[in-house]
Amino acid sequence: MPWYLWAVIAAPPALLLADRLLLLLERHGWVYWRKRQPEAGGGSVYSAINELQTLLSPAQRHVTEQKERQLVLRDDESAGAPHPGRIDLDSGRVVVRQPPAD
Repeated sequence: MPWYLWAVIAAPPALLLADRLLLLLERHGWVYWRKRQPEAGGGSVYSAINELQTLLSPAQRHVTEQKERQLVLRDDESAGAPHPGRIDLDSGRVVVRQPPAD
């Protein structure tokens, strides 16, 4: 029997065994596999994996940079940012008032 037939026969049980092992590790809190999501703050392992993914994946790097940029460029009214206007979602209208010209 050729080796590739053995691989086709052995692959499903091996994948099932790996899935069950990862679920067991997840139950003990060692990995995040299918059932649980990482905490919002993330752990040290999660942040390390996120940094590695950011370095290797250009799309992930772009998302991370955009999140950081949004935090820096956030308009805050209490800090003197202009008020964007009144938005009434129920009526579908937006009221924008221009500041008086000097």
